[in-house]
Amino acid sequence: MADKGKTVVTVIHQPGSQIFMMFHRVCFMALGKTAYHGTVKDLIKFFASLGDPTLRVPESYNPADHVIAKLSVSKDTTDEDVERVEFITAMFHESIMGDELRELIWAGSAKFESCKEEENERRKHRYAVSIWMQMNVLFRRAFLTTIRDPVLLQVRILQVVITSVAIGIVNFQTEVFGPSIQNLEGVMYNCVRDMSFLFFFPSINAITSELPLVLRETKARIYSAEAYFISKSLAEMPQYIALPLIYSPWGAFEFSLNESVECSTFSGLAATARQFAIFSLANVFQSLNAISIGYASGCVFGDEGLAITAMSGFMQAMLVFGGFYINLHNIPMWMRPFSALSFFKYSFEALQINQWTDVTYIRGCTGLLSAGNNTVYCPSETGKGLLLKRGMDGSLILCILLLIFFIAMYRIIGLVALSLRAKLA
Repeated sequence: MADKGKTVVTVIHQPGSQIFMMFHRVCFMALGKTAYHGTVKDLIKFFASLGDPTLRVPESYNPADHVIAKLSVSKDTTDEDVERVEFITAMFHESIMGDELRELIWAGSAKFESCKEEENERRKHRYAVSIWMQMNVLFRRAFLTTIRDPVLLQVRILQVVITSVAIGIVNFQTEVFGPSIQNLEGVMYNCVRDMSFLFFFPSINAITSELPLVLRETKARIYSAEAYFISKSLAEMPQYIALPLIYSPWGAFEFSLNESVECSTFSGLAATARQFAIFSLANVFQSLNAISIGYASGCVFGDEGLAITAMSGFMQAMLVFGGFYINLHNIPMWMRPFSALSFFKYSFEALQINQWTDVTYIRGCTGLLSAGNNTVYCPSETGKGLLLKRGMDGSLILCILLLIFFIAMYRIIGLVALSLRAKLA
């Protein structure tokens, strides 16, 4: 092993003279001082050069036993032994070997100071590698974790397809006329609800299940909490974009790429290519909002059960203010700030604007409205009139931008919460 350049560490109790002579270098210490440090052959010469016959190593004696005996202090002859040990250590320090050892120590000290400066410089940077390298490794780890269980991904796809097909079958090719308006609005609100709750609860578990490991590794300064959160978000984003896109055509459309051509629809919603693209985009942003809230709640509460319990009420409140269960015009003034915080509202409003803006006439409403018939649900005979009555006559672009804003806001909340949790752990 030694011939191969390996370091061998072993303990030999009372080695014999033959074994002792095989040693390359030896070190003897006494009273906290170095009595000898050098080769075995020079050890015998050193003790012979001390000028004291009693210190000379006898030819028939084990050098190790002799030196240990001369450096030992017994209770009966303490003063005499201490004087002898101090004489030996002083002679070694004044010898050529002592000078060489001091020079070696000083050279090592200079190197140590240099290494210490390098270590201090490294400590200015909290981690061994840059945040970009951390994110690169963590992204690969998170992505491999995502695809490692294909059954889970297949179940999610199946869940999305079954949910969207069920909505499409129940509302199969619903015609746009007065009494069917409520059905079409229900389809859109179901989409908003599905894109939220299908992904909200699993995203909480995605954080809380890894949190103990993340806190241990961040405490060990393997990587930063910020690098983990950003990498986790980016690694899981592709599936949370793909799943809403899988949901959209089954739940609403059989569409044509030519946006000037009206196409047959699965559930009766407007079906130009432009409207389908907006519909799909709104679904994607809605799902990303739900996932962002899930990440944030997982980081804030740290426990899946506690996060679900606390955030279920929040999600239900946001759902109520979404604009389907309550007319936005009828919300009391003091509660309107809560409505403004509802990402359900902006997603549902985007779908409503996308559906009704181009509808110039709603068949079957004119006679009912003029007759004052309140038994049939028919709010307006035009799409823009319907949006006005709903309080959703705003800008589609503004709704999309606000959805993006809420995604960023909840991600930042999650990032800050995880960073604080890692620092306080």
